Amino acid sequence: MKNNLLGRLIVVLIYISCIFGLTGCGDDNAYTSTSLVVIAGLHSNSQKMNISLLDEIKRIYSEFGNVSLIVADGSPSVVRNEDDNVVGVYNENYISYAKEIKKNNYDYWFTNFLTPQITAMNNKILSLSPEEPEVDTMAAIQEAEKSLREMASEPSDEKEIIIFDSGLCTCGALSFFNNNCYELLFNNTKIDENSVKNLIESLKANAEIPDLSGVKVTWYGLGNVANPQSKLSSLNIENLKTIWGEILKSANAIQSDNKNVDSEYGFFIPVIASKAMEYSQPVSIIIDWDNVGSTKNSNNNQFSQGIIFPEKQLGFIRNSVRFSSKEKALSILHPYAENLKNYPDMRVLLVGTTADPNRNGGSISLSKKRAKKVKQCLVSLGVSAERIDILGWGAKAPLYNKNEWENGNFIEEFAKTNRSVILLPCNSDLAKKLMGN
Repeated sequence: MKNNLLGRLIVVLIYISCIFGLTGCGDDNAYTSTSLVVIAGLHSNSQKMNISLLDEIKRIYSEFGNVSLIVADGSPSVVRNEDDNVVGVYNENYISYAKEIKKNNYDYWFTNFLTPQITAMNNKILSLSPEEPEVDTMAAIQEAEKSLREMASEPSDEKEIIIFDSGLCTCGALSFFNNNCYELLFNNTKIDENSVKNLIESLKANAEIPDLSGVKVTWYGLGNVANPQSKLSSLNIENLKTIWGEILKSANAIQSDNKNVDSEYGFFIPVIASKAMEYSQPVSIIIDWDNVGSTKNSNNNQFSQGIIFPEKQLGFIRNSVRFSSKEKALSILHPYAENLKNYPDMRVLLVGTTADPNRNGGSISLSKKRAKKVKQCLVSLGVSAERIDILGWGAKAPLYNKNEWENGNFIEEFAKTNRSVILLPCNSDLAKKLMGN
């Protein structure tokens, strides 16, 4: 019933917009067709963006263009249906027939051609999900270039790429696990021209820069990451824009004509983003390890207390080392394990902490057992056991949140955050302090 109502609503909205001339529906003779590829960065470490493509899709299909889709996961490719045809792309016979129908019987074309096209594409976008872990946005853009060449029926057709993605790649030619890319992103100052130039030259030498001549690129949500990926600083995001902006300029892409661009490069559109996308596919995270556990500027440093896995996240059963769901705990720890495997020389410390309901310093024994449990999980996920040290810290400073007690009352919400296991590099300031004590 709801689906029927939604379908009718879409029909009414499209019809009203056509009546008022918002889509150029009355022009039956001259069309400038557009081939559009939508790259959807649907990762479990990205924020959900409040953006709809319905108007854009309506415009393109009204002008007899085509739309294809790519999910920017670890192995991006154009989305196809069960018959191996590209979803959203219609052949020349269909388009020619649709043009004739629109010219001679607008209402019939609107009801039986345009509306089904828009509805099918919108439903497909809503149903997309990543098939593989990791993120390779560069490969997705290369696939988009290839798809545009195949889609365009006339040389004069306009070509567009719309990207919904955080831009934080974890694999491929522009992986931010790569030391050079990592250092550009997490540089303590705005990256310099020569550093970006060297990156571009390296990508060109390996034939990784696509040819986007004549292709308009609009990018939404660059830098919009979500847990488990830690929030990027404003400087990180500016560096990310510089990296991708220079890549797109080098590819000869046309800047977006969207009036809301907020960058010197003219490709990137800021968007309102909400909670993390609800996908079960875990994606490896990129951590600024130099700042994990650092006590420098700790008031502004999100890593000053290490990476915290509280009771609620890992699902430890009260007064126990057992998980309410081991599968859930492993899925939470998986991206961190993948990240650690990219730094094989780094030793890490797991510190267990507890609440203190009896004001006796908490349970050192239980906190150590929980740290050991998390170590076992990380080892099962491929991290070498020799790299992981553990401590039981109970409910002692500097890791204990004293807000757990207020005016003689035990506050359970703060107690939940005190029942945690904390991950940090052994060479960090905080780890050295804890191990020294």
